[in-house]
Amino acid sequence: MSLPEHRRPNESCLEVFRAEIAERRRLNWPYRGIAQWLLEEHQFKIDWTSVRRFCLVRKIEKGVGETVSSSLIREKDSADSPNQPLVRRRRPRENPFHYEDRGPLRTRRNTPSLAKDGDSSS
Repeated sequence: MSLPEHRRPNESCLEVFRAEIAERRRLNWPYRGIAQWLLEEHQFKIDWTSVRRFCLVRKIEKGVGETVSSSLIREKDSADSPNQPLVRRRRPRENPFHYEDRGPLRTRRNTPSLAKDGDSSS
């Protein structure tokens, strides 16, 4: 009789699939698709919300490589390029709002053509 492999008591059952889940999230797979894949390929039935929580806790994001703390990043061989991590870093998102500093904003109160006839401030 063989003993079962020891796992930490608070370790997720999805931890064995972590690399595969991270790769699928990097390729923009939805949580429901990953849950369906786990059922079909590994006969592992799990709800998509559990996959979502697993990814949120471990900062596995859609379209981005998994975020790893600097102490866990492995470095390439020094001959290739020293101190370059194997994990892709997350790019900052662009701000879609651009403020133009041409002057004050136009409102009903400060633009005479937009103000109603009887609407005048005292």
